[in-house]
Amino acid sequence: MCDKDYSLSQIVDLPIEDLVIRTYGRIVRIGKRSDFWFLKLRTGTCVDDVQVIMKKDKLELPPTMYSTLQFTAEIKKSPDGKTTELHVLDVLFYGPFDPEDVQIDSKMAPELLRKRESQRLLTKKYQTIIYAYQQIEEYLHKVSRECGLLKVRAPFITFSDCEGGGETFELKSAIKDFFKQPAYLTVSGQVDEETVTSRLLTPTYIFGPSFRSDPSVTRWHACEFYHYEPEIPFITLDGLMDLEERIIKSMLGYVLHDSKLMKCLQVLKSDTISLGKVCESEFFRVSYTEAIKILQEHHHRIKFDVFPKWGCDLGKEHERYLCEEHFERPTFVYGYPSEIKSFYMLQCKPFIDHDVSDEPLQTCEGVDLLVPGIGELCGGSIREHRYDVLIDLMSRKGLDLKDYEEYLSLRKQGTFPHGGFGMGFDRFIMWILGITHIRDVVPFPRYYKC
Repeated sequence: MCDKDYSLSQIVDLPIEDLVIRTYGRIVRIGKRSDFWFLKLRTGTCVDDVQVIMKKDKLELPPTMYSTLQFTAEIKKSPDGKTTELHVLDVLFYGPFDPEDVQIDSKMAPELLRKRESQRLLTKKYQTIIYAYQQIEEYLHKVSRECGLLKVRAPFITFSDCEGGGETFELKSAIKDFFKQPAYLTVSGQVDEETVTSRLLTPTYIFGPSFRSDPSVTRWHACEFYHYEPEIPFITLDGLMDLEERIIKSMLGYVLHDSKLMKCLQVLKSDTISLGKVCESEFFRVSYTEAIKILQEHHHRIKFDVFPKWGCDLGKEHERYLCEEHFERPTFVYGYPSEIKSFYMLQCKPFIDHDVSDEPLQTCEGVDLLVPGIGELCGGSIREHRYDVLIDLMSRKGLDLKDYEEYLSLRKQGTFPHGGFGMGFDRFIMWILGITHIRDVVPFPRYYKC
C-alpha cells in the first residue's frame, strides 16, 4: 500500500525502511537487462536524475525516451549504497513519446536547439536553467527585504516613454479610442516607482517585465525581459554603488553556498572560481572621463572597432575590455555626459578637462555596472529633483511635458534627492550560470524578427 505522494526531488531526503511511495517522472535514459528496465527519471525540480528499476512485464511495449511514467515504488539503496533507487511495484500511468516526434538530440548546435522552443525544455540544460532561475529570483526578493526595500508593482501599460529613447511598443485595441491617449508597453517601471517612493518616503523595488522595441539581434538582447529596479530616498551616488555591490555579492554568495545551485552550475559548466573571486574583490569605480582616456590609451593595441571618444556611449567592446582585461573585476563607470543619458539624471557642475576639451564638460550622476562576460549589467543614477532643471532637460530632449505632469509634480510637492538603478535580471542569470545567450535563460524568448 502506498504511504504518500512524493516528487522525485524529495526522494533523496526520505527514509528507506519499508517506505512505499507514489511518484512520477519523465524518462531520460533507458537501459535493460534480461527481465528489467533500468530507467533514469527526471522532473524540472530534480537536480539529480533518479534511478528506477522496473520489471519488463509492467509495460506492454518497451519504454521510449521522454515518456511520462506515474507509479508506486519501494525506496531502496543502490548496491553500492551511494544512491537511492526506486523499485516499481505498479505502473499507474504511462504516456508514451513517439520517437519519430523527437526533434532534439544532445549533439544539436545551440542555434538549432533554440528554435525548438517546446522540446528543448526536455533537456537537462534548460530544465536546470529554469530551476536555478526560480531559486535565484526568490533570493533576490529576500535580499531586497533585508536591504529595507518595499516591493511595489508598476503598470505594464504606460502613457509615456520612461527612458525617452523611443524604444516602445504601442498598444492597439479593436475598440476604437480605448484609451484617451496613446498607450505603450512599459520599458521601465521607474517613473511610476518614483511616485510611490516619493509619496511613501520609503525605499522600494520593482521586479517585473519590461518591453523594448530595440531591433538588436545580439545574444544580450530580448524584446521582453525581467527588470529589477530599486529606488531609494536620500541616497548618494557612492551609496547607490554600495547598494548594487552589496546586493550582487549577496546573490553570488547565496548561489555559491547552496548545494543544489552548485550542482546546477556544475551541470551548466559555470565558472564558479571567477564568481568566487567577484565575491572577494572590491568592485572598481572609474569616471567616464577617465575610462575614455584608458580606452584611447590602449586603442593602438586592442584595435577597437569603434574609436572611444568623449561624448559617445561605451560600446560592448569597450565595456568588456574595462571590466575583463583592464580592471579584471566588476567595474562602475560614473559621470556620463548628460547628452547621452536619460533626462531624469541629476546634473553635475560643469568642469574643464584640457585633455578632452577646453570647453566646459556637462556630466550627470549616472552610473553603469560592467561585469565580465556581459558588459553592462546595471544602469542607475541619482535623479534630478530640481524642477526648473528637469523642465529644461526634458525640453531640450524633445519630450512632451504633458506626458510627465504627475512625474514633474513630485518635484514641487515635498521633493527630495533620491536615486535608483535597473538590472536586467535575465542578463544577471546569464552571468551567474555561464550562459552565453539570453534566449537560453528565457523559456519563450521574444526578439527582433522572431
